[in-house]
Amino acid sequence: MKKSRHLQKLNVVTGVDTPDGTPRAEITLEELSKDDPTSYVINEHIYLHNRYFIKESDRAVGVLAPAYLDEVLTRAIRAKLLPTTSTANLVSSDRGPLASFASKIDLARSLGLIEEITWKNLHVLRKIRNDFAHDVDLHDFSHDTIIDKCRNLIFPADQKIADGKDARRAFTTCVWLISWELSKVAPAGT
Repeated sequence: MKKSRHLQKLNVVTGVDTPDGTPRAEITLEELSKDDPTSYVINEHIYLHNRYFIKESDRAVGVLAPAYLDEVLTRAIRAKLLPTTSTANLVSSDRGPLASFASKIDLARSLGLIEEITWKNLHVLRKIRNDFAHDVDLHDFSHDTIIDKCRNLIFPADQKIADGKDARRAFTTCVWLISWELSKVAPAGT
């Protein structure tokens, strides 16, 4: 598979701290992809996640990350439907039946594109996005409303959310995991 122009010769920082609080070492995309050359698509999601979400404010992450998932979900749905004008109108129209993120989430679950846990997590992320977008008093993940919603995110491992930093970490981890899951359904560029 051909690498994206912006992925050539890049290193990726995992964004996860070691127990002593220092960032993990950078690893090359080639190292991440050595067992599966098609995983450059997955690595593109890692790159985009690190580039666009780690450096942003909490509010920006809360709005932009779900918007990114909305786009990836649209690609996944489109990949499973016939490539017709009516399909484009269904998923791209501002007033079509699949105009909302919620309706795309529900359709993706109904089509078997996502697991039930992903379906639930996407709805939580959607609600968090709406909170950040529509409540001018919400600026960060330390607000009780956001922390409570982040506590509803479901992870394979038990993750405790005690404060805003934990809530943001849970939120961005969930976004990355869903992005990775959807990239298997509809790789970038489809």
